[in-house]
Amino acid sequence: MKRIKIVAASLILLSSMLAHANTDAIKLATIKKLYAEAEKAERLTDTPQDESLVRRYATTNFQNVIARYTGHQSEFDIDDCIENGSYGLHLVEGNGFSLSDKHTSSFSVLPNGRVSAKLKFVGSRKPSDVQFDLVCSGNGCKIDDMFQGGEQSTKTLIKKYCSAN
Repeated sequence: MKRIKIVAASLILLSSMLAHANTDAIKLATIKKLYAEAEKAERLTDTPQDESLVRRYATTNFQNVIARYTGHQSEFDIDDCIENGSYGLHLVEGNGFSLSDKHTSSFSVLPNGRVSAKLKFVGSRKPSDVQFDLVCSGNGCKIDDMFQGGEQSTKTLIKKYCSAN
């Protein structure tokens, strides 16, 4: 009887480990697909399409936060909302580089569960590091927040600087 309990506990642990590994693989595939689509869209339009693509990959909650930012936009009104919201929704950390300028890229799942997208550019010492919180269910994952440089939450920035409509 004791041996059956040990085998059952081992099977449960193994099952949990496999499920975690599968979730990590889905997370990575989601972010890699996002970047591939963004790079293709940028080549076709010569303009980054980050915001609209992120919205397509976002949870309903994060879509609502993005809508709060986009509802505030005005081409003549550069304020804290535009500055902070725009910064937080970029797929490339910092200014001056676009996906088409990328030299190399790497994607990994961090110990905190976030996915890190690191992009290196010719002439830049430090790689761009954008991290993503994802919510997964079934065979899919959605972006629930983004962190430029792994630091500030885009959700927090938008909620802080963009008034609710």
